[in-house]
Amino acid sequence: MILTAVFQLTQAVPPDMLDRGTWTIVTVSSRLALAV
Repeated sequence: MILTAVFQLTQAVPPDMLDRGTWTIVTVSSRLALAV
């Protein structure tokens, strides 16, 4: 499974999300993506 995009997204959290103190990142994937 390719997790590079998920890792990069969590490393690039916008500062305003951090200022709020709580934040959520939802990732969606499917088995079809693995076939590409």
